[in-house]
Amino acid sequence: MASKVVLILSTVPDKDTARRLARSWVEQAKAACVSILPGVESTYQWKGRLMQEEETLLLIKTAFDSEEEGQELLKAMAAEHPYEEPEFLVFEADSGAVGYLSWVLECVKDKG
Repeated sequence: MASKVVLILSTVPDKDTARRLARSWVEQAKAACVSILPGVESTYQWKGRLMQEEETLLLIKTAFDSEEEGQELLKAMAAEHPYEEPEFLVFEADSGAVGYLSWVLECVKDKG
């Protein structure tokens, strides 16, 4: 069973993509919950060009046991992500509401 609860930040181009990925990842037990925050404006360098685009931010709540398992999860998520180089920033939950953390663990415990 996964034991490290994490929050993953990722951006996608629009709300429809966000909804599709959120549903897929929750249905596949890759995530317990994905919160969708539309209207994020991102400024960044990409392939030598300055970019400024509106995106949708995903807050992905999930868990895994090891760094290796975490990288496998990100690889599987990236396979569904529309970006050439998806943003996945992982933050470990040092603490939280015991019931919520237990719920996250229960939701993703059987992921393949």
